[in-house]
Amino acid sequence: MSPGSHVSDVDAMTCFLYQSILDPDLGRIIPVFRDMERLLGTDFTHVVAWNRKEERICLNFVTEASVSSAASLYESYYQHVDPRRGIAAALDTGEVFACHDYLDHHYVSHNEFYQDFLIPLGPRYIMAANIARNDTLDAHVVVNYVQGRPEFSASQRAKFKRIVPHLVNWIDLLSKFEVILNLTQSFEAGLSAMQDGVIIFDACKRIGYVNPAGHQYLRTNAAGGGLRLSFAFEDAIEHALERVIRQRIALKLATRGSTPSGPATFEISMVPLPRDGFTVGNETTSVSPNAEQPVSSRVSFLGHFSSSAAMVVIKKLQPRRKDGAFLRAQYGLTPAEADVAVAFIAGATLERLAQSRKTALSTVRTQIRAITAKLGASNLQDLIRKAALMPDEPRGGSG
Repeated sequence: MSPGSHVSDVDAMTCFLYQSILDPDLGRIIPVFRDMERLLGTDFTHVVAWNRKEERICLNFVTEASVSSAASLYESYYQHVDPRRGIAAALDTGEVFACHDYLDHHYVSHNEFYQDFLIPLGPRYIMAANIARNDTLDAHVVVNYVQGRPEFSASQRAKFKRIVPHLVNWIDLLSKFEVILNLTQSFEAGLSAMQDGVIIFDACKRIGYVNPAGHQYLRTNAAGGGLRLSFAFEDAIEHALERVIRQRIALKLATRGSTPSGPATFEISMVPLPRDGFTVGNETTSVSPNAEQPVSSRVSFLGHFSSSAAMVVIKKLQPRRKDGAFLRAQYGLTPAEADVAVAFIAGATLERLAQSRKTALSTVRTQIRAITAKLGASNLQDLIRKAALMPDEPRGGSG
């Protein structure tokens, strides 16, 4: 069953009413009010809301296409002489009234609003209620009888009184959802504009959001139907993400990986996103690259994404401006070691270094061990970290 399919009871109608909050489009909302009209036996509905701070109409629609053109005329002039607004203003939010309770035939026959605007359009009797009144919003729902039909019956009023509290809740939730939606769209626009990759995980390390820049670091796993990082996300990084989520600390890692333009160094920042705050750690870790290692068998787009638990930001570090002379002077490297270090910092692998220098791989390994010791690194992974975090060369170099 869907809205507009002739629902038979108030509960079904209000169910569709609340569902429309998640997709607040008139194409979805109007069929719900059409269902309400069938339940009440009325002809059409007018929903109008004023922004009290800006003194303007912010929502104005009718469910009957033949009178929808009058909405702009009402907005431009007749809202200011509508006697029903004064009646509603004197009543509490959610309180139902009918125009014939307050306005008799003599009044209607001499009133500008009725004689020049409403009755020529077809309506005669209305039943209405204020459904929102606060510092910002003043909203009303009005159900209409066209000319020739009698005044509203007691049973119609009783049914409308059952519906109105749901309309009060509906428009309150709708206005709150609009704020959330606007904030979310602004948040997503900001993340989409970032050059760094952003990936948001839930507590089970399932991916809930990836910005455009982040997609370049992901590859599809056809067998599993999920996503895997395309580089350097082996056990050490998964363990770090586990710590971020469980211990609620922020971590920063440096790793090496491949890109279409060649090897590169990446800085991976992991930030917890718990609802009740977290402790920012001051830890920096290094991991070695392994493009074949999946993130986790639990990371997938299988649905059931729970609340966000961690945000991972992947930043491709620009090549450092170190040259051989700077490294020789700063760390006491030999000319050959300095050349190897410059290439390694730029992202070259040991195999590529051996090939480009036309030397044995064992020679390059020996040179890397010497470089590691002179830079004060404990191992190759620590050397990657130090290279990624090494400050830029001062202008003018060091000779």
